[in-house]
Amino acid sequence: MRKTWFLPLTLALLFSCGEAASSSDAFSSDQGSTALSSESDALSSESTAASTDATYDFYCVNDFHGSIVEQMNGRYYEAGIAKYFGKLKELKAKDPDHTFILSAGDMFQGSLESNDNYGHLVIDAMNDVGFDAMTLGNHEFDYGQQRLLDNIELMEFPVLGGNIRRYENGPTLTPWSDSIGTSAIIERGGNKIGIVGMIGYGQTSSITSRIVQDIYFESPARLATAEAKRLRQEEDCDIVVYVIHDDMASCQTYAADKQYFDGVFCGHKHTKNNRLIGNVPFIQSYCNGEAISHFQLTIKDGKTTCTSYGLIDSQSSWTEDERIAEIRDSYIKDPDFTAKAGAIAGTIEGTLDAKEGVPNLISKAIYEKYKALYPELRCGMQNGLRAPLNGEVTYRDIYKAAPFTNNVTIASVLGSEILSEGEANSIYCGENNRFSPDEHYLIACVDYILYHQNDKKEYNYFPSLNDNPDAIVADHEDYPFDLAFAYIHDNENGDVNASDYLNSCPGFSAVQA
Repeated sequence: MRKTWFLPLTLALLFSCGEAASSSDAFSSDQGSTALSSESDALSSESTAASTDATYDFYCVNDFHGSIVEQMNGRYYEAGIAKYFGKLKELKAKDPDHTFILSAGDMFQGSLESNDNYGHLVIDAMNDVGFDAMTLGNHEFDYGQQRLLDNIELMEFPVLGGNIRRYENGPTLTPWSDSIGTSAIIERGGNKIGIVGMIGYGQTSSITSRIVQDIYFESPARLATAEAKRLRQEEDCDIVVYVIHDDMASCQTYAADKQYFDGVFCGHKHTKNNRLIGNVPFIQSYCNGEAISHFQLTIKDGKTTCTSYGLIDSQSSWTEDERIAEIRDSYIKDPDFTAKAGAIAGTIEGTLDAKEGVPNLISKAIYEKYKALYPELRCGMQNGLRAPLNGEVTYRDIYKAAPFTNNVTIASVLGSEILSEGEANSIYCGENNRFSPDEHYLIACVDYILYHQNDKKEYNYFPSLNDNPDAIVADHEDYPFDLAFAYIHDNENGDVNASDYLNSCPGFSAVQA
């Protein structure tokens, strides 16, 4: 069903793939605007219809990944949801008629505090802030398609992803769901503002393949520019903003054009974009609530000008918003949850980093567990993860480092594939790291890697599975975070030396032919 929001001032905001109806402000609650330190020269585009002189502030969150708790993640500061979303509320409260709060996707998946309730905590907080629109990211699909659709029903703002299509024996032009829009139009401060939302081309390959067998993400360039043109020429939008769950490099060739977009918010790469290209600001603010993206646009005499743009770094001095803190605590202060989250696995001497140490430990944990069940097993394999581990580590800490619900799959694959994937992922081979390219070997691997597919839905990490599906021996419902906790607690008796899990250590050495 298409969702309709009933507005306090006029009719309603409707949105769907390829069409949008204008409205007065449906979501203005009590928020406002602020200026940024980074400024640009005045850069303008002309409106196609009469417009009202006004200045608007646009703020965007990208790749929040359920970062509910304030903490240092390695050398990066994460403000936590009560401070980070509290700052968004504060910014909007200053001038709700001229302020927009947006999301570039990947909001929920990434922590025990969020995954345990399938993102409902974050959605409740977003509704309280008064988000104006959200573009879906690839990790919104991690809970499965039905849970995502259920989550969308809880969101009190437009959800966008105009290039998410059905895959039925090949690509189709059929939208995945009529709950998802290509754009939203919001009339505020005397002007029409259009928001276009897309996900990066081919990012189904960044989702566990079994979840998206019937979905693909079309190239957004043609769709985004056509929608921007329609918003300006047919809907008389005075400002059009593009929110894409992808990096600046993926879209700058078509989006850096003022005839289409006045500003672009990016995401997905967890990096910093802060550039003006073709008179259009492109902003991405890292991830996990480390910063807020911002640009300011001014309409004067029918011309839209970018007056400032940049990142607002999160600060520990920000005040927790009381209502958002209440929402947070209603989920994470439940006694059962606190007992689960606070369970201690053990102590790490030194630091297991996210790209080598933690995945190496998990690859060994996979190998040790399944070697007992499958004597012919030759290796365990795990891809890179999210956060380091050090000191006393809890279940919550391990979940933050390895937040993916990837099952462990046992399969017989070619040695050449093991040699290739062993270079790209963490692999533990026990005492024998040599593989003949033309022989088959039994491996234990997280399903994201083993079942990885290209845009044609063909297995591309282990292509021998395309011709021999019987090579899959078993799928086990064991998750990396649970395996890591049990391994540290039981196999290592709670005492782990990080220096034992380097790539140079026995068992982790590079695989050889």
